Amino acid sequence: MQILKKEIREKIIKNSLKIFAEKGYIKTTVSDVSKATGISVGNIYNYFPAKKDLFSAVIPISAVEKIKQTLQQKFIQTGQNEIELFEKLVKAIIEFRYEFIIIMSMAEGTEYEYIRKDFIQYLVQLYQIYIKTNHKQEIRNKKSLGLVETIYSNLVDSIIYICRTGRTSAEVSQLLSSLLTYHVTGIHELAKTL
Repeated sequence: MQILKKEIREKIIKNSLKIFAEKGYIKTTVSDVSKATGISVGNIYNYFPAKKDLFSAVIPISAVEKIKQTLQQKFIQTGQNEIELFEKLVKAIIEFRYEFIIIMSMAEGTEYEYIRKDFIQYLVQLYQIYIKTNHKQEIRNKKSLGLVETIYSNLVDSIIYICRTGRTSAEVSQLLSSLLTYHVTGIHELAKTL
């Protein structure tokens, strides 16, 4: 029996993270991971008996919960303006850049495939709280609610695009900051019209 080495396991996980972020769970093969790591397919199966086990090691439920908690905390903290909260959100997204891409756009076929929808619904709920608290009104119209859902879906898509295409953390940070500043300005104006 072969002795499993921690550094080999970590190499497999590290390279798999980027592959899952590029191809998604369904399209990633163990052969892809083998090519990226230089480790044979058979040896990868010694560490991870199935692709789902590898995916669970790359994106463990504890990481998903940490991402969700981190993102949620950024929105529920009080005593800060939206720009400060979004700056913290940018840092959280950069910290979990590839995990964010996978969870929000490449998790089809896994237990995480509904997190994106749930996250968008959470953002819409926060916006509804914002409207009620700051503008003393509620979104009663289904079309208006659909518009808000579309805006937050597009925001998540834009964040994913920036995370995917940004070459450096600094570039991703700058682009996300610009996007979120734009978003905050637009969402304040939208509140006046609903």
